[in-house]
Amino acid sequence: MPLGPGIMTLSEQAFTDLYGMPPFIPAAGEALSVYMNDACAVCRTEMEHYESMSAEAACPVAFERMGYLSFGNPAYGPSDADPRRRLYIHDARGEMFSGIDAFAMLWTALPRYRSASRLIRLPLIHGICELIYDGLCVPALAAWNRQHPASERS
Repeated sequence: MPLGPGIMTLSEQAFTDLYGMPPFIPAAGEALSVYMNDACAVCRTEMEHYESMSAEAACPVAFERMGYLSFGNPAYGPSDADPRRRLYIHDARGEMFSGIDAFAMLWTALPRYRSASRLIRLPLIHGICELIYDGLCVPALAAWNRQHPASERS
């Protein structure tokens, strides 16, 4: 947990010293908006798990279901189709995270996943996770969702 602006815990400082980058760590009580694909059964199940953990731990994380809603103006961020393909998180400072970096941000906010969030940021592991997520998981889920429209899955 951050100690204050610009002050890191010993483990955060060690991580920065070893890997040359500070981990994504939301400030204490910082609100996160998680944009989840409610039309994808796998995505919805996983995000509902995180949502219940967030509520249990009283974390300030809002889960926005994007399966059937408009995301906003694509000139200012992701298009309507983007949150249906990848996980997106918007933090209180206005920064947007997607993919594995979004998972790392979300896991940092959840007490039981903080160790996993640090692990997933290690350079080699981060690269492997990005490859698996972007190269395998996202295309496979997108293909499955195209072949099984939401109206057939209800």
